[in-house]
Amino acid sequence: MTKSAAAFESVDFNAAALPPGRDAIACMIVKTFADGGFGAPQQLAGLANAIAESGLNPDAVSEVEQAVGLFQLNRGHGLGGTHSIAELKDPALNIKIILSEAAKVGAFRDATSLEDAVSTFVRFIIRPANPAAEIARRLKIAEQLQPDRGLIGSTARTTPSMAEVVAYRGEAAAPRLLPHHLVNRILDIR
Repeated sequence: MTKSAAAFESVDFNAAALPPGRDAIACMIVKTFADGGFGAPQQLAGLANAIAESGLNPDAVSEVEQAVGLFQLNRGHGLGGTHSIAELKDPALNIKIILSEAAKVGAFRDATSLEDAVSTFVRFIIRPANPAAEIARRLKIAEQLQPDRGLIGSTARTTPSMAEVVAYRGEAAAPRLLPHHLVNRILDIR
């Protein structure tokens, strides 16, 4: 089985690094990248880029650049060109469009480090005006998303009860980590 066709678990991430109230959107991004055959570095790179682009706000619109949604897909001369504003505000479609573009970039698919995944995503998928500055900014976001460098790609799995999920999500005093088994439960995937 090739790396791009392999099944990956959703990566654990530090939810304390997310904009408030955006856990479900973050889980959706990570899960979609995992389902698309992307590993931990690519999942965190995708999530970091969505945070940098829109703060994980699916309704974000940049009138000046005609960019819309989670990944700020440009309607004028970018990936959002054939879609309406309403379509691009749909998080599932916005992620699907960016994932389709990411799948075309072999260097992103094959990245083995977070730095390589972020750099490739910025240079070949998002393509901002100042790539060097954006790589540095987005890499910092991605690094903050890592709960522990030793846990990236962890496949340890237990199934929590719904009470554990509720208790876990209600805990505000400590930094919040969302393990992949909770991501799936929150999204009602499994």
